[in-house]
Amino acid sequence: MNAIRIHIDQGDYIICQPGSGLISTEQDILDLLAQGYDLDQNRLIVHSTELHPDFFNLKSGLLGSIFLKLSNYQVKTAFIVEMKKIQSERFHELIYEHKRSREIRFFEDLASAEQWLFQE
Repeated sequence: MNAIRIHIDQGDYIICQPGSGLISTEQDILDLLAQGYDLDQNRLIVHSTELHPDFFNLKSGLLGSIFLKLSNYQVKTAFIVEMKKIQSERFHELIYEHKRSREIRFFEDLASAEQWLFQE
C-alpha cells in the first residue's frame, strides 16, 4: 500500500492511496507509518475500503495491533467508516469509546476527519 501527502489550509496529512492494497497485517501499518515518517507526517486518514475485513472482527486482533502501533508512534489517525455497514455491536462500542480520544477516532466523512486532525 502507498500513502500520499494531502495539503489543506490547516496543514498536511497522509492518506492511504485508494486501491494500493489492504492493511491486513501489523507490518502493513508499519510500512504506512514509515512512509508518513519519510514525508514528515504524523497525521493519517484511513478509509475503511483500505482495511482488511479482519480489522472489523475484534477477535482477530488486527485492530488491536494497529491501534498499538499508531499509539506507540504517536500518529493521530482518523478512520473513515460507514457506520451503517458495521454489524458488530462490540465494534460500535469501540467507536463510542474513542469519541473523545486524542489519538484515534472514527468518522463517516472526510471533512469531519480533516477538521479533527488539526484540532489541538
